[in-house]
Amino acid sequence: MTGETASDLAAARSRTEASERGKVKSSRPVAVKVDVCICTHNPDYSVLRLAIAALAAQSADANTYRVTIIDNASTPPVPESVLEPLEARGVNSRIIREEKLGIAQARLRAAHETDADWLCFIDDDNVVTQTYIEAGEAYAANNSHVGAFGGRLLMPPTIPVRRHIKPFLPYLGIKDLGDIALAGPSTAWCEWEPPTAGSFVSRQVMNAFVLATERESNVLGLGRRGLNSSVSCEDSFIMRGAHGVGKSLAYVPQLILYHHLRLNRLKLGYLLKLLYGYGKSHVLLERCLNPALQTPHYYKDFGALIATLQSQVPIEARKSLAFAVGMAGYHIASWRAYREPI
Repeated sequence: MTGETASDLAAARSRTEASERGKVKSSRPVAVKVDVCICTHNPDYSVLRLAIAALAAQSADANTYRVTIIDNASTPPVPESVLEPLEARGVNSRIIREEKLGIAQARLRAAHETDADWLCFIDDDNVVTQTYIEAGEAYAANNSHVGAFGGRLLMPPTIPVRRHIKPFLPYLGIKDLGDIALAGPSTAWCEWEPPTAGSFVSRQVMNAFVLATERESNVLGLGRRGLNSSVSCEDSFIMRGAHGVGKSLAYVPQLILYHHLRLNRLKLGYLLKLLYGYGKSHVLLERCLNPALQTPHYYKDFGALIATLQSQVPIEARKSLAFAVGMAGYHIASWRAYREPI
């Protein structure tokens, strides 16, 4: 006799089944309103666990949302154990492995692996407040004209930011437009366009993104590929798709999350590289949106670039000299990117 009872054997079988990668962790029938997707590559597990604990502690009914982690070629792979807080709460959860590196690839996989009417993208360093999902569900239900929306992305008070670095924060996904909700249609960038981090995106808008990747392969070149990448703008491409399906974008101040940036991302060298990458990425974004795009007059030749720098850099220097240098790099990168073949 081994001393194992029938209940012991049943418990062991249950643990074995729960360890199968990609398996939904609850078999209960659910009326899922939101698929929460965490796209991650080699995460900081101390922060990822905070992000998952916050999702497990949501005020929303556990039946109305589920969580999918898209493990984007992490080495080693993200372990199933990170899902334990969600399992304990009874939230459906799973891990999907995506071997093609890139945040755009990961978001595309999220679109293919989910079927709820809304997706909510939570990055692996985002810690949402307790009512985040519930507030998002309510806003989506009451604003059918909106195709994507987001809220406040705040720095945790425990992360110090030096004064000359603060102007860079919007480029790192830090955003607070105040207490008034904003919404409207847009074919270009607007202040209420949400970054993908923390955003709720309708299935219609995500389907438009999927179709765009099938028509134009360059779309998947947008966004970061690995921790050291400075490519961006996959979020803007997704959000601009709202106009194409007749929907607006919105800023919803009731949605609050804390963005736990890695400290190396607050170093000046990284930030200068980031803004240079933004310059290149914005040109790629505009070309993906409009293949017939012409070079704008302020970048038409070297003289126009110098004039742009002379007019814009002094304005940015009022924020900080470091930021002015970064924006000079942005303009130079854009000018060069317009001269590269499509």
